[in-house]
Amino acid sequence: MGDLNGVPNPKLDRLLQKSSNISEHSLLKLLKSLQFYDTYRLFFPLTPTFSYIHNNSHSRIDQIWTNVHITLLDYADILPNPFTLTDHSIISLELTFDLPKINTQYHPTRTIYQ
Repeated sequence: MGDLNGVPNPKLDRLLQKSSNISEHSLLKLLKSLQFYDTYRLFFPLTPTFSYIHNNSHSRIDQIWTNVHITLLDYADILPNPFTLTDHSIISLELTFDLPKINTQYHPTRTIYQ
């Protein structure tokens, strides 16, 4: 999660679209090769939304990536930031962890050695 200073798809994730859809950053390429996914794009595959706006520069450089095999994703979005004076929006992710149930019937006892 964070400001990666690059976008996964320059054609879709920049206001002045580039002709290439290849990731701009080697870390993004590595995440894709390790089967991690851009959580925002899982929910909005073709929606151009930007997390960084400064003057005429609009891009989606703030991202959350995950391996979908270890988490259950509920929702992801990019929200305006009303709390601080910043040129970055809030990126959000709602997820569910599937934790094993704890056996409440088992009570370990302490062994006393003499």
